[in-house]
This record gives sequence, structure tokens and C-alpha cells, in this order.
Amino acid sequence: MHEVSVVQNILDIAAKKARECGSGKVLKIAMRVGEMTCINDENLVFVFDVMKKGTLSDNARMVIERVPVSARCDACGAVFAVAEYRFLCDACGSPRVTVTEGNDITVESLEVE
Repeated sequence: MHEVSVVQNILDIAAKKARECGSGKVLKIAMRVGEMTCINDENLVFVFDVMKKGTLSDNARMVIERVPVSARCDACGAVFAVAEYRFLCDACGSPRVTVTEGNDITVESLEVE
């Protein structure tokens, strides 16, 4: 379960930013989670709720925005949504594509007190 290492990184980021702001308490952590990350939202929130105890995020809630996969065609430049992991350009059918969104996890914002 790689959610544990992901949550540890999130808690570290939240604590660092809260301290930089002179705050001792994180209230909300807004996340963007790409579809290709294989992160399960329920597992992420469960692990977060367990691991946040005793940290600056002890009373924080996590809000998750799912980011669909999109790509840019290296052949024709078209940008398209990737459906069902079908990495073929919608415009020209080329398999030479670069994923542009949906493959990362980002702490989008923090709410601190």
C-alpha cells in the first residue's frame, strides 16, 4: 500500500508550510490525484485519518479532486482525453503521445489556522 508513503509526504509538506506561515494547525488539505497514480481515494483518506494523529494536521480534513488522464500527440500536436488507457491520438491515430495530466499527486492548497 503506497498510500502510507504518500500520506507521510503530505503530512511533511503540510507541517513545513504551516510552520512557514507561523501556524500550529492545519485545517484542510486539498489534493489533486491523477487517475494514473493508482491511488484509491478511500484508502488515501483512511491512511491520512490514521497517520495525522499527533501532527499539526490532527484535525484536518482532506479534500480530493480526481484528475483525468490527458495527452498531447507527438505527431500532430492534438491534445485529447485518454479514455480507458487508450493512448492513441483522437485526431490522427498515432501512438506517439505524451501524458500531460493525470499521472501525479499534488497538494493543491492548505488551510491553516
